[in-house]
Amino acid sequence: MSTEPPTWPETQTPPAGAEQIKWFIDTFGTTKFRYTNELVPIMRRNDFNESRITCHEMRLDDRLRRIYRIRAEHLASAPPSPHYPSGLADDVRALANQLDEASDQRIQVWNTLLRTGTVYSVFVLMDDQGIAGCVKSADQRIVDPSPW
Repeated sequence: MSTEPPTWPETQTPPAGAEQIKWFIDTFGTTKFRYTNELVPIMRRNDFNESRITCHEMRLDDRLRRIYRIRAEHLASAPPSPHYPSGLADDVRALANQLDEASDQRIQVWNTLLRTGTVYSVFVLMDDQGIAGCVKSADQRIVDPSPW
């Protein structure tokens, strides 16, 4: 690993603060969800040289449900990509199903980007105080930068 400080792809979402990350760990650190064993230790370390953690809020509504249902259908019918984790279609399908079952409410989306390009996205249902799902994907700007 390089001794140079990491450079991260440009994003409009600022890194999550230590207090925000502490809230997530205190609230969900012992909750079992997809990729818990991989993600929670990374979030606990909160090491800028290893990962970039962001959090943003949005509204869960029919429009967002439709977006994830379409993404799930697309991924289920698309050939596997060498640039995405093999379980991506299953992750998005499981998330879409949970979003369909949840009521309209605020959600937080926690993204953890690793230097390898792996991205974990955790969807937290704020009214229900639960995790709707976790999707393991890849930042194409890192894993397949040629189109960028």
